[in-house]
Amino acid sequence: MDRLATKYIVQLAELPHVGLKGLTRILAVNRSLGRSLERFFQLPAAIYREEYELAAPAVEALTRHRDAYERHCDLLARRLLDHGGMALLCGDQEYPRAWVEFLSQPPPIVFALGDTTLLQQPTAAVLNSRAPSAEAIIATRAVVARAARDGFSVASGAMKLGHRIAAASARAAQAPRLIVLDRGLFAALGDETERDIFGLASGHLRLDRTRTLVLSPFRLHNHAAPVNGARRDALIAALADIVICVEARPGGHMETLGLDMLTRGKVVVSWRGSNLNLIAAGARRLDEADLADGLPVLLGD
Repeated sequence: MDRLATKYIVQLAELPHVGLKGLTRILAVNRSLGRSLERFFQLPAAIYREEYELAAPAVEALTRHRDAYERHCDLLARRLLDHGGMALLCGDQEYPRAWVEFLSQPPPIVFALGDTTLLQQPTAAVLNSRAPSAEAIIATRAVVARAARDGFSVASGAMKLGHRIAAASARAAQAPRLIVLDRGLFAALGDETERDIFGLASGHLRLDRTRTLVLSPFRLHNHAAPVNGARRDALIAALADIVICVEARPGGHMETLGLDMLTRGKVVVSWRGSNLNLIAAGARRLDEADLADGLPVLLGD
């Protein structure tokens, strides 16, 4: 990826006091005016305040401290590219199209490491409530193994136990993996981008970038925060053709996510029909016997 283009995206992502809505607004204004990112970073303070409604710290970074800010972001961009990463804007060819199609507010920027062509394969998201039971762990392994045999990528997170089980099972089954982080790419990986930290006994294996795509919508050094988990899970589910809720407790976050994905037209599955609210809302039941027929059956009418 072009270093200058990467630097501009990093500059945008690093703007202080500019969040999801602010970044989306900047890109929308630029599109409406035919203004490139290069031109955006050359504007006077009054336009940043009036046309983009940026807060004072962001305006200061872009004007009074412009040189220092550019040097800082250039170093981040160089580090990202040196490790084989990339920075994508919403709408770019390699940006996850499913996020645009299924989310009301897709991340305006995503940092990625790995093979973006994996986004073109059928995908199963395998989700569990926090602290999954032993039964859920066994079921997750069986579901992931079936997904691998059926040619699906497996979408999961990386840090909490339910996600780690799914990621480790996908690696063992040699299934392609889409890993969505709840923190920045550098916060998760540091400079150890060759190690596979996704799964159990993390860090002892080499990261196979031909079979893994790591995605983060957060600033490169941002650490995990309580609100990040829900956002990560929504992004995981949106990537999937089939959302498999192995263990979703009644009234819990995974149940809410499954219900939301049903309203967005996703195929949602409840393992053994254990979540009655999901089943009542239109989710399909999946159990051990159904796995023999394969996951593609679930995509039929």
